[in-house]
Amino acid sequence: MSKVFINIVIPTLNEEENLKFLLPYLINECEVDSKSIIISDSPRSQDKSRQVAGQYNVNYLIGTSPGRAEQMNEAASNSNAQVLAFLHADVKPPHNFVELINKSIQKGNAFGFFAYKFATSHPLLKINAYFTKYDGIFSGGGDQLQFIRRETFELLEGFNTRFKVMEDFELMDRIKRNNIKYTLLKEKVTVSDRKYQTKSYLRVNVLQLYIFVRYKLGMPPDQLAKLYARL
Repeated sequence: MSKVFINIVIPTLNEEENLKFLLPYLINECEVDSKSIIISDSPRSQDKSRQVAGQYNVNYLIGTSPGRAEQMNEAASNSNAQVLAFLHADVKPPHNFVELINKSIQKGNAFGFFAYKFATSHPLLKINAYFTKYDGIFSGGGDQLQFIRRETFELLEGFNTRFKVMEDFELMDRIKRNNIKYTLLKEKVTVSDRKYQTKSYLRVNVLQLYIFVRYKLGMPPDQLAKLYARL
């Protein structure tokens, strides 16, 4: 079976510095064609992400409304790829991630995501990363680099734009409810620890767990976003 065409969608909000590292890594070390990369920038961005995108000759668009779900959906609508891979700007995939996605799709999976590790070796962060090796209630979030067949993405009508946070977990839940075949790849992406650099490990994890529980208990998306912003 021949390889599928993959578009790598990177939603951004003032991610100029991360793009300066991520784009050359994808193009030079992962052998990703620059034209298969789509940066979907927030209209709220105030940095030079556009110039960085131009430097590496990747596709760049500005979302018509703020929100990561909207940005990813708009990038998908500007893509003609068979598979969409949604990558955060502060996440570094393994150098052979495109090959791994291809193999997974060829095995019949319509959706998938990667385990992860953190960029630093802090022992408490290793605990967080450890559980991403397993397919459980907390698995499938956006830091884990989601990929999905286009027809499946369109069938599900993309990310739910009502969710300003937890949009990746909400998509994962719909994948499960619809009995869509998916996989967890044990090869790890590397996630930035920037959330923990200015706040304690305990504070960040308690906040994330609280938001996740409120999401699972059915808190409306607008209230969830307000709660997240307030906390």
